[in-house]
Amino acid sequence: MASTSASNTGRQCQMEQPRHFSAMVDGIVSAGVPSITRMFSSTDPGPLLTMMRDDKVHEYLSDLYLSPTSDEGLSTRPLVYVAETDKDTAKAVEALRQQQVSSGAEGKPFDLVVLPETSFADRSFAKYVSYKPGILVLQPDTPFLVPGGRFNELYGWDSYFMAAGLAAVGDPALDALAKGTVTQLLYQVKHFGKILNANRSYFLNRSQPPFTTSAIGLLGSSLSAQERADMMELALAEYRTVWMSADGGHLDPATGLNKYGGSPVSLCLAVEDGGYDHTFQTMADARGMPVQKLVHDIYRGFGLGRDTSIVDAEIFRTVADDLAMRESGHDTSARVARVASVLAPACLNCLLYKTELDLGLCAAAAQRKAAMNALMWDEERGIFADFNLCDQRREQTPPVVTPAGVVYPLWAGLASAEQAQRLRHTLVTHLEQAGGVVGTSQPLHTVKAGSPSCSSAPSPACSSAHQWDWPWGWAPHQMMAWDGLLRYGFEADARRLAFRWCRMLAEVHARPCQCVPEKFDVVAAGIGGDAAVSTEYGTQCVGKGEYFGWSLASVLYATHHPRGLLSPQMRALLERLGSVDEMLRSGALQAAQARRAGSTDRSGACSVPRLRVPTQGPNSRGQGVLRWLREALSGGFKLRLRLASCRRREVLVCVPWLGAG
Repeated sequence: MASTSASNTGRQCQMEQPRHFSAMVDGIVSAGVPSITRMFSSTDPGPLLTMMRDDKVHEYLSDLYLSPTSDEGLSTRPLVYVAETDKDTAKAVEALRQQQVSSGAEGKPFDLVVLPETSFADRSFAKYVSYKPGILVLQPDTPFLVPGGRFNELYGWDSYFMAAGLAAVGDPALDALAKGTVTQLLYQVKHFGKILNANRSYFLNRSQPPFTTSAIGLLGSSLSAQERADMMELALAEYRTVWMSADGGHLDPATGLNKYGGSPVSLCLAVEDGGYDHTFQTMADARGMPVQKLVHDIYRGFGLGRDTSIVDAEIFRTVADDLAMRESGHDTSARVARVASVLAPACLNCLLYKTELDLGLCAAAAQRKAAMNALMWDEERGIFADFNLCDQRREQTPPVVTPAGVVYPLWAGLASAEQAQRLRHTLVTHLEQAGGVVGTSQPLHTVKAGSPSCSSAPSPACSSAHQWDWPWGWAPHQMMAWDGLLRYGFEADARRLAFRWCRMLAEVHARPCQCVPEKFDVVAAGIGGDAAVSTEYGTQCVGKGEYFGWSLASVLYATHHPRGLLSPQMRALLERLGSVDEMLRSGALQAAQARRAGSTDRSGACSVPRLRVPTQGPNSRGQGVLRWLREALSGGFKLRLRLASCRRREVLVCVPWLGAG
């Protein structure tokens, strides 16, 4: 598997002289967008060959399987897949292969595999998913966007958010890139049956969150009426066959709700070596074997059909949960770990609700909304909770809140006016942090495997790090939060959240690395910490000037949003790139801070601005708080500090601002 990236890059990139925010935006357009653009053509095969050769999975599998040179084992040469239904592209790729062989090009020539047209539920596809890795060729001569860095393929939901950022700018060249990206997504539907996690063969068994109709909606006047009709026809086909088919594995007929899944079931190959150790450690201990050997046996059992006795009910359920979690896009998160295959997530059902409205399926949308209100709406917590289809109950992880049940209902327009008020309050109270929207309102960890519970539900009691949970924040949750709040008239909240996020990204970009990574520690952004993070597979900023798709797109989206998300005062503050303390006490945000500062409830807790400071464990930030307070006091701020509450794992500190001087 791919090797872990350097994890301390953020510390190497210390702050230097501030760069102007506008220069950062210009740099994204001039350097960032071209750096994440790919296209295969007969005259320029470079991107295709790069994607093919950069796949570390091929090297890993040569050690994993017992007979890699046999007919049923791993090919000794890289594989390039073309859909059987696209004969013209197959001819073009074969010509390229022949040219590479005859010219004696550097590196091993690739083998061309024509992918048969059949059901993806067929077990014959297991070999492509599990031990014959290769790149899936997309539509030639059509440029598209990739996330960047180590992720150099077309990714499903990444593509929607990247295209949204580009489409917001209004530049014809960027519009063409957005259109090309959406075109490639629908090429996958036409020739591979669905929008894939990414265009590699080992992703044939899973999709990603369904933003298809929303992606088409981004393209506006760049589409002719016929083009739009053709695209929507493919989107309808994907909706029916992937998400609503009785044998597709995504629909629960009893409730009318949907879940994530995938077929055939297998472990993901695109995981760091050792990435599954935590998942299977308890099972390995029970079997008296090293966890690495158990993981390898599971790969072989699902892929080659060898050692199938190792795949008992417990292992099968664990692998099915893992596959469903990765199809959700939130890989990994304790919210869905070990339960994803039996969970109807609020986020997925919100996306399908909007899809149904976009497709004109109003009756289906109304039925889904009624089911979600009956089964998912939690009046006490003011959220839409995930629904466990196995236990037939709403998932209960109080007081933890996630964007899945708060941001998505606002974005999709599913919430009533009264529900929107509750969701907005939950969002700004529990999820808003100094750098934007956080993945979970507090650390959320995973229970150990082997629990007698049907769901093995997540619990704050055990310890494990997940990149989609506290304290990390991601661009898609920010962009959806902005639009969701604007949809219901909460403009001040949307502006404030956009400002927080852009300020943090600008500060990270101002380091010598000049990098925009894919995820950020949105909590540390407010206490002098390093916003760039290295959870799970390392900080990606290993080279100067690296950009990551949806993060850079979020900046373009905020700065070019048709509703004018960033006010002139906010833009001026971003140009100065001052500290977070200066930003929070600025005149542009004075009204918002006055609304949120100072009041207390009967429990002694206070309203934000506040700092939740873990005092134990790997996320402890006590020293960061001290540095933060020293900086604030040295700046001449008058602060009134009060210890609001002490809990076992954290201290809540209220910091009402009294102004400067």
